[in-house]
Amino acid sequence: MYYIPDAYTADQKTENLAAMIKRINETKASPVMLEPVAQDDVSKYGGADTNGVQLTAGNSAAIKTKVEKPEADKASSNLAVVRHYVLS
Repeated sequence: MYYIPDAYTADQKTENLAAMIKRINETKASPVMLEPVAQDDVSKYGGADTNGVQLTAGNSAAIKTKVEKPEADKASSNLAVVRHYVLS
């Protein structure tokens, strides 16, 4: 499971770590924060495949696979693991 914050509208006091902890309690799953990046930058990050699920800020979906620094032309998405992990 993961959570994508909207960098321009998110209140980081309530929609960052606090939201992740709340989501753990609700879903009993460990969230990973992702953020869309330019396709040319995909190889700088760990990438996540959401099996084609399109996300908006604050929504969650299962991660099908995660690849550390995939080649840009072989990446399954432009969603990068960029912020926090909360393992439960």
